[in-house]
Amino acid sequence: MLGDFEKAIKHMKKAAIGAPDNSQYVGWLGRAYRRQTDISNPLLAVFLRKKAQKAFERAVQLNPKSAEALSDLFNYYLETPAVLSGGYLES
Repeated sequence: MLGDFEKAIKHMKKAAIGAPDNSQYVGWLGRAYRRQTDISNPLLAVFLRKKAQKAFERAVQLNPKSAEALSDLFNYYLETPAVLSGGYLES
């Protein structure tokens, strides 16, 4: 909430390492990566988006019934360009 996403990433990495099966921690790590992309240079943003994607997918894998994890992953796919494994197909 303070906008220090680098610090958030650092802390959430520690939490996720300490409890690797905790979907919420992994999801919050993905959110921190995703938010850091907003203030990063474009090349770093691509790298961070891929990390966010992996975290969101892992959070869903850990808890497939979590509405929060599913929402994070769904939103990631909607807001990310197709070239970065996001986007959606129109029918």
